[in-house]
Amino acid sequence: MNKILLITKREYLSRVMKKSFLVMTILGPILIAAFYAIIIFFAINDNIGNEVKKIAVVDNNGVLKKRMQNSDFISFTYINNEQAADTAIYDNYYALLQVPDTVNTKDLIIKIGSRENISLQTKGAIESKIKDAYESDNMEKLGIPAELLDSVKANISIQALKIEKDGKSTD
Repeated sequence: MNKILLITKREYLSRVMKKSFLVMTILGPILIAAFYAIIIFFAINDNIGNEVKKIAVVDNNGVLKKRMQNSDFISFTYINNEQAADTAIYDNYYALLQVPDTVNTKDLIIKIGSRENISLQTKGAIESKIKDAYESDNMEKLGIPAELLDSVKANISIQALKIEKDGKSTD
């Protein structure tokens, strides 16, 4: 029995004490975490080193044209249906946004096409601008002043505190 323990100990130490085993035990998880962090970083933030994204917008009802403003990363250019039918439009613009001619703005589905994958950040920024534009248009139609809505909006933020054992809190 003693010989088996000695052989097992020797084999274990010969495998574990190699430099490659020690390096990969520490470096392997770090490399995997870094790889995933890089993928997530670039999936979320596509504005690194990029110029302003030019979006062509087909808006026949004119709601967005009146109310949607350009930002630091997105520029909107309004075109007509004939210009949108040309597939070369994608050579000049990052994406083509097509707004349907509908009266129902409660559940509006707007299509956007691009030759590249549209990042979550860009899509979210466009959705937010469109939502704000349609909300302003609906308020105007109902005769509700924008100042009234702004006065009832609440800005809520949560501050996380750490509670110590003695009951004191720290940031």
